[in-house]
Amino acid sequence: MPPLTSNGNGLFKRGSTIPVKFKISDLDGNPVSDCLATLEVFYWEQGAEDGLPQVVSYSNGDLGDTFRYDANNDNYIFNLSTKPWEYLGSMRYQIVVTLDDGQQFDICFSLK
Repeated sequence: MPPLTSNGNGLFKRGSTIPVKFKISDLDGNPVSDCLATLEVFYWEQGAEDGLPQVVSYSNGDLGDTFRYDANNDNYIFNLSTKPWEYLGSMRYQIVVTLDDGQQFDICFSLK
């Protein structure tokens, strides 16, 4: 969901907080509100050290790696802070979301 884009062309200012959001529905189209979803962030550049950075969040960001459910909007949200030192400007990153049933989804973004 916006502000991230499925084509991975999202560009954000280093130090900003990015709201990572998604919705889950059952077969009847009803919102699913009891899913456990976690997030990991990785460098997505050639030559970058694998597995870094791990999700670290300060100030306006959420702590840890678990999404919370927003009942007002029927979606899951994680406010990802890009203030930690691991987040470098002019880099591309991959967010990997893992659901409690093992399904994984990913999306990319860049910092300037």
